[in-house]
Amino acid sequence: MKTKYLIVGNSTAAINAAEAIREEDKKGSIMLVSDESHHTYSRPLITYYLGNKVEEDNILYRPLSFYDDLNIRTFFGKRVIRLDPDKKQVTLDDQTKLQFEKLLLATGGTPFLPSIPGRELNGVFTFTTLEDAYRVKKFINDHQVKKAVVIGGGLIGLKLTEALLALNIQVTIVEMADRILSATFDKTASGIIEKALNMTGCSMMTGNTVEKIIADREGRVESVILKDNARIDCNLVFMAIGVLPRIDLLKGTGIKFNRGILVNEYLQTSIPDIYAAGDVVETYDLLANAYRPLAILPNASLQGKIAVFNMAGIRKNYPEYLYPIKC
Repeated sequence: MKTKYLIVGNSTAAINAAEAIREEDKKGSIMLVSDESHHTYSRPLITYYLGNKVEEDNILYRPLSFYDDLNIRTFFGKRVIRLDPDKKQVTLDDQTKLQFEKLLLATGGTPFLPSIPGRELNGVFTFTTLEDAYRVKKFINDHQVKKAVVIGGGLIGLKLTEALLALNIQVTIVEMADRILSATFDKTASGIIEKALNMTGCSMMTGNTVEKIIADREGRVESVILKDNARIDCNLVFMAIGVLPRIDLLKGTGIKFNRGILVNEYLQTSIPDIYAAGDVVETYDLLANAYRPLAILPNASLQGKIAVFNMAGIRKNYPEYLYPIKC
């Protein structure tokens, strides 16, 4: 099967890219591949879905007719297992082969999992997808969870904490830094959030880490042991330390990458006709004055559009203050 534009991914960068294609090219064929089987949804809202603050239908941010309206052929629940830049072809996990003229890699990120003994136990979760939300909801209901430990006091960890508190689950946050939200706030601002969380009954163990997760007789989470040997009883553990760019597909392709995909100011990779956008690329962090993966939704949205304008032959630079690394 052949297509003019192939998009790998189905989140913010990918969806904005698809819309941008149709702004400039009404007839060019588009195919979209996603390893999830869902219509596009807002990832920031899945914690609110977990906390019963929004219904599942309300986390969709495009109409159900979206793909048909834009004449996009979709391959949901399919994973790209091989990319051949020379043949301009990808192979899916069911051995379907798709050929492209232009390719956009918008594969996003994957949760970072530290090597903590016990991380494979029933009751240990990451939380970045709607499927994660389904599994967690079922686990909480099946096992009447009352206590949870959230490893990581960043944005993902705090959003998870909010959802769990809404479910009347007692939460302990374990954070390696000296305060929560250390990458976002100064000590004063972090202190304000910590005080508000304390008022809800949430506990915080800062300057500490989880060394081991302990199982009960049935193989489910029973407690965690911290670096200072403190023990916290819990039924549920979340690893919310952050995400890493999904670059496993790039090995052997010749596409240059560091921690994320390296692109120029047109979001073009080191291979002609292959572009990348979203959490999978490295961009310039103005506040940190450094290049690094920057998993922020507005960046992904803008990058998807800019990448596609260039794929369609309309030269547009990414804004100067957010230039990605040049190849």
